[in-house]
Amino acid sequence: SDHAAAVGGLRPATITINVLNATKRNGLAGKTSTTLKGIGFLVATVANDPLKKTIAGTAEIRYGAKGADAAKLVATYVPKSVLVLDKRNTSVVDVVLGEAFTAVAAPTATATSSASTS
Repeated sequence: SDHAAAVGGLRPATITINVLNATKRNGLAGKTSTTLKGIGFLVATVANDPLKKTIAGTAEIRYGAKGADAAKLVATYVPKSVLVLDKRNTSVVDVVLGEAFTAVAAPTATATSSASTS
């Protein structure tokens, strides 16, 4: 599908993210940003969620129109995350960690390899 191709053209090393903690767990954003850096993402800001939202689920992936494909790729590393489009005009993507977040996941082979097995 062309959806997969669009995301497949992006690599973590081309994506800048902010890792934001919307939980009361100290150090969650820091620990998670280290993992995401290890995968190759460029981490700009590590902080508490400036919107101070309560996120019951795993995470919100906040992005602007320029970062739509980047957000989809980021979401493959955060199971059950919810994509939230906002008005930002950059391609930076926010990963906002919620109450149900446990750990970053290795994405499926389909997300990382361009080879198709179908």
